[in-house]
Amino acid sequence: MRLKPFVILGKLGLVWQKPSAANLIYSNVFLIILQFSLILGLGHLLPPLIPFYYSQPWGPSQLASPHHLFLLPGLSLFVLVANGFIVAAVSENILIRLLLWTSNVFAFINILALIRLFFHFLI
Repeated sequence: MRLKPFVILGKLGLVWQKPSAANLIYSNVFLIILQFSLILGLGHLLPPLIPFYYSQPWGPSQLASPHHLFLLPGLSLFVLVANGFIVAAVSENILIRLLLWTSNVFAFINILALIRLFFHFLI
């Protein structure tokens, strides 16, 4: 069964009307804004190259400009939007809460990674 875009957006609007789901969405948006604020507020204090790509071999391939930090809140926003569309397609409350909690946990882990990075260079 294929859902039309306007049907999905209508169902997503109904999710916002549930208090528990709305609170999770608001907290996720707050965490994403906090990530952007950390990067904009403290990013100028970082050195020109920071270790960011830890999956790469040790050395210069791990280094990136501090502008690459914007990938973290961008990914958090992408996870929220993707989970939002999945939430609009399902109707079970437990799955809706599980997806929204997953988005929150992902955003919180990204904040912890940013804080760890800033503490490493600023303290």
